[in-house]
Amino acid sequence: KFVFHMLLFPVILLLIGAVIWLIHLRKKYCCRARFTEESIKTRLFTFVTLLAFGLYTGISTRIFRLFKCRKVQDKYFLTSDYSMECYVGEWWNYGGVAVLCMFVYVLGIPLVQFVLLCRNRHHLHEESALDHQSHRLVKKQFGSIYANYTEECYYFDLVDLFRRFILTGGLILVGEDSIVQSLLGILTCTLWLVVVSIKFPYKAYWDNVLSITLSLGLLLSLVCGFGLEMYRSRRLL
Repeated sequence: KFVFHMLLFPVILLLIGAVIWLIHLRKKYCCRARFTEESIKTRLFTFVTLLAFGLYTGISTRIFRLFKCRKVQDKYFLTSDYSMECYVGEWWNYGGVAVLCMFVYVLGIPLVQFVLLCRNRHHLHEESALDHQSHRLVKKQFGSIYANYTEECYYFDLVDLFRRFILTGGLILVGEDSIVQSLLGILTCTLWLVVVSIKFPYKAYWDNVLSITLSLGLLLSLVCGFGLEMYRSRRLL
C-alpha cells in the first residue's frame, strides 16, 4: 500500500506528460488543431491542482503510518503490519523513501502552491490587478486555489490543507493514547473554528456559514468521543 501510494502521483504525472506529448504531435501534424498552448496549460494546471488536493491527505497519512510503531518485548513493530520490525533491516528501505516523500509531498505541495500564489499575488484579483491580461491567465491557471476566497485570504486553501494534514497524518504520530489524539483534534478544530469565524475567508457568505457549521459539527463529535473515552477509562480504573 505504501509503495502504491508513493508511486501514484508520479505515475499520473507521467501519463499526463504522455498525453501532452500526443497533443503536441497532433497539433504539429494535424492541419486544424482546436486548442492553443494557453488552453493546454490551463487544463494542465487545473488538473494537477485538483490531483494534489485529492491525494495530499491520503499520501500524508500513508507516509506517517510508516513511523507509527509499537514496542513488543523490547522490539518495535509496525502497527499496520506486525510482520515488519521498525528501525532495522528492510524497514529502512521504506523509511528512506518515506523521508524523501515527506519533503516532496507533505512539504513540497503546499510550498509550491504558496510560491505560485506569492509570485502572482499582484495579478490574483481583478480589482487590484496591475495587468488585466496577466490576471486573466493567472485566474485560469490557479483560480481553483484562491478564487473562492477574499482578496486578503487568498492563501486560505493552504491553511485548510495544513488543517487536514494535522487531523489525519499528524494525529497518527501523537501515539497510542486515543485521549491525547482526541484532545489534539479538539484543539485543531477549535482553532480552525475561531479563525473562520473571525476572518470569514470565503467570498460567498453562505460558504462561510457552511464552513462554520461543519467545523462546529466536527468539533462536537470529537468532544463527544473524548467524553466517551474518558468515561471508559474511568470505568477501567
